[in-house]
Amino acid sequence: TWALPLFTRLEAELAELTAREDVLARARQIAEMAARKAA
Repeated sequence: TWALPLFTRLEAELAELTAREDVLARARQIAEMAARKAA
């Protein structure tokens, strides 16, 4: 039964990483759009 808490913790960390990746991707998109408008 120790496997479940470990798995849940891993899943939570994975979700956090995925969310961070999403934020970075969105920020990159916005930066590219701003650069295109400025050009």
